[in-house]
Amino acid sequence: MSAQNKFFKKLAHKNSKKAVANNLHDDIEVFRKETLRLLEIVEKWFRDTPIHCNRWENSLTEHIAPEVIYQIPGMTLINEEKHLHITPLGMYCLGGVKGRLLVSLHMNGEEKNLFECRLNDSRADFDEWGLIDCANKKKIMPLREDTFFDYIFEFA
Repeated sequence: MSAQNKFFKKLAHKNSKKAVANNLHDDIEVFRKETLRLLEIVEKWFRDTPIHCNRWENSLTEHIAPEVIYQIPGMTLINEEKHLHITPLGMYCLGGVKGRLLVSLHMNGEEKNLFECRLNDSRADFDEWGLIDCANKKKIMPLREDTFFDYIFEFA
């Protein structure tokens, strides 16, 4: 390979990495914004109830750019000894997903995964957050107040 070819190959590789990083940063901002919006909605559902809400940040990386570490908010809802965690898992997975959150219940010393919230899952015929039952990952439905409360019934 000539010096010129090596030069342009290296330049193309750097430009490709830069494009991936730029797209990743755009996707991170969308994921962060949509997660914050969802957490605000959930927090509203529990306003004026005995349930306490604690927000926190989770550090994540993606396999396409492991050097990029980003923060996404999460939340823990507390009902006496029961804790409902909404934990950011990352952005990318099969189905064109641009954000994943795990909703799990901690009670009696055990953690039980209830469902995932997925943003932009291509299997869905809607654009908002989708709810996927951890026991039946084939079924995806819009994340709505009634389905959310159906799935967290044990948290009561």
